[in-house]
Amino acid sequence: MSYIAKPVSVEAWQLGGGVERPLWLQNAITAGSVTINTVDDTETATVINNNGKETTPAHRQIIRKPYGEIYVRRADVFANEYDPIL
Repeated sequence: MSYIAKPVSVEAWQLGGGVERPLWLQNAITAGSVTINTVDDTETATVINNNGKETTPAHRQIIRKPYGEIYVRRADVFANEYDPIL
């Protein structure tokens, strides 16, 4: 049997994009599930989730899914999977 995913909205923030961090990301940093480091004006992030620990370079999307899970997506994968809600 085949299935198709139901549409789901996510919140996203681009690492190194120069945009203020949203409250959900600030809360994740406080909780210790996300760490953001800056070296020579370049941001990297470490995200801890159900898949383990992932360190990612700048310009990746950090997304928060409906149940609060936080993941990282490459920009091209993010653009393929999600459209902006206008």
